[in-house]
Amino acid sequence: MVNDPSLFATFLTSTLLPVLIAFIFHQQASDTVKAIITFLVCCAVAFLVMWLSDKFLSPRVGLSTNETLKLYAENAGLCLMTAWGFYARFWSKLGVTQAINDAGLKVGKPTP
Repeated sequence: MVNDPSLFATFLTSTLLPVLIAFIFHQQASDTVKAIITFLVCCAVAFLVMWLSDKFLSPRVGLSTNETLKLYAENAGLCLMTAWGFYARFWSKLGVTQAINDAGLKVGKPTP
């Protein structure tokens, strides 16, 4: 594992990500739609954090191509796992995601 500041920034950003994801999809959306939206949002946030920390276009000096690709995968995986863990253990217990979901965009609303 590469010790990189972008990993910490991805972790901090991903703690709030379940709130954004709850705003996007409909509560009764299919599990497939939820998984696709969550995966795409997490990849987009990981890319954005790496781009803002100037790690995407110009990786850290001294890293091989393999280590650079590993850093990209670690950021995406960390983003997904942190968002999932914080949703399951924190945000859903507080009921915040339910309130935000009611006012959200309702992507994937099932047809009656």
